[in-house]
Amino acid sequence: MTHTKPIVFVVDDDVSVRESLELLIDNEGWRAELFVSAQAFLQRKRPEVPHCLILDISMPGLNGLELQRQLAGERPEMPIIFITGHGDIPSSVQAMKAGAIEFLTKPFNHQVLLTAIHTSIGRSGALLQRETEVLELRRRYGQLTARERDVMSLVVTGLPNKQVGGELGISEITVKAHRGSVMRKMDAGSLADLVKMSGRLRMKAPRNLSGSSLGSSLAVDGRAATTILSIEDHPIFRDGLSMILSSQKDLQLIGQAPTARDGVNKFEKLRPDIVLLDLSLPDANGLEVLRNLLAVAPRARVIILTTSDSTSEMQTAMKAGASAYILKSMPREKILGTIRDVHRRTEIPPRSN
Repeated sequence: MTHTKPIVFVVDDDVSVRESLELLIDNEGWRAELFVSAQAFLQRKRPEVPHCLILDISMPGLNGLELQRQLAGERPEMPIIFITGHGDIPSSVQAMKAGAIEFLTKPFNHQVLLTAIHTSIGRSGALLQRETEVLELRRRYGQLTARERDVMSLVVTGLPNKQVGGELGISEITVKAHRGSVMRKMDAGSLADLVKMSGRLRMKAPRNLSGSSLGSSLAVDGRAATTILSIEDHPIFRDGLSMILSSQKDLQLIGQAPTARDGVNKFEKLRPDIVLLDLSLPDANGLEVLRNLLAVAPRARVIILTTSDSTSEMQTAMKAGASAYILKSMPREKILGTIRDVHRRTEIPPRSN
């Protein structure tokens, strides 16, 4: 029998907690799966339905924070809700920085827990839907010939047909023919659709092209540079950030936006590896922008920029889905290190130090 109900995993060594949570979960129409230890949970394969994890922070053997760190490498999409009998600020900060949805102290309010589960299930479902869509895009992309792929990767950068032909050493007429074939096979209704598809496929321009504008998107040693979009309204910090990134061969600033609206539009078009998002924008709250970005791309890596070192503000941002938190007063190397750390973790929140 194939189960379609969302699954709520519960990992807690206290049998009374497991049983009470099972009753609560079942009453909401979800399916509960109970585990007495972190080690037992790790044997469970990733389900193909929306899911989340309720995790006790203090357990014998592998504790909750250690399991969270392990899942960050193996199942980065897993939404986690922490529960604990002995809440402390350092543990809660560590859990939230690493991407936890909520951190609750026993005895906790059931409605708060249910809200957190709804949020987690929704996030997981959106991610699964997006993965299904990307698999379909990959299937279509797999039908393209090598030349059609080259044409597609250049067309989506905005190059006109004549310049695409010059880069590939073919005629403009041939480019038009390949372009039409690409549009049909990818089922793209417009160039804008094709650009969005390429972003979701994380496509890069073909290597060894003559045009310097395309070569700039590739880093040394054959590795693609980490692409960055800055959504920041302060011109001095924006210019300083541009100067810092321009000197880094492995990091490429591909866009800057001074407003939330401009930032979301550029994000949808450019699909950068990393977004640097100011928490205070003239036309919207940064957290609202963060939620909009994650609605477009649930696994987007967004680093919050702020002048405040408030712990509560940081926790709120992490709960909303931010990958990291940078103070604008941080030293240059600390800012660069955070960007690289988030990117190395392959679309998952960074672990705390």
